[in-house]
Amino acid sequence: DLSGSKLVADGRRSDENFYYKYYEGSYENYGAIINFIGADLAHADLRGSELIAKNSYGDATIDFSGANLTHADLSGSTLMASSSYSDGKASIDFSGASLVHADLSGSVLTARGNASATIDFSEASLINADLSSSFLTAGSSNGHATIDFTDADLASSDLSRWLPTAYGRKSSTIDGLGQRGQHISPL
Repeated sequence: DLSGSKLVADGRRSDENFYYKYYEGSYENYGAIINFIGADLAHADLRGSELIAKNSYGDATIDFSGANLTHADLSGSTLMASSSYSDGKASIDFSGASLVHADLSGSVLTARGNASATIDFSEASLINADLSSSFLTAGSSNGHATIDFTDADLASSDLSRWLPTAYGRKSSTIDGLGQRGQHISPL
């Protein structure tokens, strides 16, 4: 039972010679990553949990790609990936994951990156999943923002009162939903 838990990945420079490396052209991207790739989280109780990847010096990623979240309860949870670095990318990745009968009702998924922001459910199985009253927001102040449901199976999913929103300076796309998504023009 991980309900109400909080997990934070905070990307910080650990290199004392950062100034030298940056100005010599060998800057390294210090990523903030929460990695559940391929994890078996079937029936996991993550109600009200907070998963936060934030980074001022690189990318920020929460990755559930290929994970088994069948019957998992993420209701009321907050997943936030945020990168304020100039070339920083933020992503929340559920690509290829099994979310059959998963409960994401009332959850808030936010990806905010300077260069790009992505929430990816491509090829995920969301059969009978509950996304009611959830908020999915991908935003990029200088780049591309994408929410991707390409080839996702949404059969019998509850999408009532949900709000997927993408906004990006260069482009804003919500893929794979037909008319179900909200597109906001680039800034």
